[in-house]
Amino acid sequence: MPHLITPSGSFPPPSSARPRSAVGLELRTIGVDTTMTEDDLARLVTEAFGKG
Repeated sequence: MPHLITPSGSFPPPSSARPRSAVGLELRTIGVDTTMTEDDLARLVTEAFGKG
């Protein structure tokens, strides 16, 4: 998902993340279930970008 990666190659920290509505819309466009909890979304991001 290159469109989620910043020029430095890292995912932006939560403090600078886009509003949840924008994130939900973006996730919906790539087929992610937007009924997931915030914990599920955090886990998805962690797994996708290898940060834990």
